[in-house]
Amino acid sequence: MATSVMIVSDLSGAAGARTYTLTLDDKTYAVDLTESEYAEYSAAVAKYVTVGRQVLSATTSRGGNRTRPIPARRSREEITAIKTWGAANGWNVPDRGRLRSALIEAYEQATA
Repeated sequence: MATSVMIVSDLSGAAGARTYTLTLDDKTYAVDLTESEYAEYSAAVAKYVTVGRQVLSATTSRGGNRTRPIPARRSREEITAIKTWGAANGWNVPDRGRLRSALIEAYEQATA
């Protein structure tokens, strides 16, 4: 005998929902929403998402399932600004590759 599972919306109780994962204030929530409810949610947070940076995490193999945050990626404009600032302030700035964390920290302190 085959069994089927129907997901219903947590908001409206309508059938045909899908589970979405949302994060706010370092807390992750699972919520079942229909396509139209998710579209409404997505439109409501769009202005924040477009100016935000995606933060990634990686799982370490030692010590269980701990996760450590990976710094958010910087925009090209921000990287260019850091390189320009660094060169103007006597830093050895590479043409390619990663920027030294000391350079980034100095830039952030100087422009804060």
